[in-house]
Amino acid sequence: MSDKRVTEIIELLNGATTVEGLSIHAEVINTDEQMIKVIIETREELPIIVDINDDQILAIANLWDASEVKQESEAEMMRSMLRMNIALPLSAFAQTGSQYQLFGALSTDSRDEVIIEEVELLSSNLEAVLEDFAIYLK
Repeated sequence: MSDKRVTEIIELLNGATTVEGLSIHAEVINTDEQMIKVIIETREELPIIVDINDDQILAIANLWDASEVKQESEAEMMRSMLRMNIALPLSAFAQTGSQYQLFGALSTDSRDEVIIEEVELLSSNLEAVLEDFAIYLK
């Protein structure tokens, strides 16, 4: 993916607001890997990492580490994640190493409004997931 597209996405997100009127801020965190950190106003503690490559744009939010899950609740939590995957708009669960995540994927050719929608919706879904899954955490 070209540096030009990364710059375009940063400029797009930095000028955007959510449907609730919250401002979006984006900044490059890794120029070599073309990664952007996105913060939505009032949700500063829930950053979204946007990873841009030749094949796709991934918006990823870390949920919690596996060490934070009550051992006796892990299987039920996983079943709940599977059940929620289809119902959760434009987002899905993942695990990378010990980190549980929520993510959305887009085409690199996605229209600007679709990129904004994905980031905004992932942020909203993140709040809901953290609230709903708190019962499984220590």
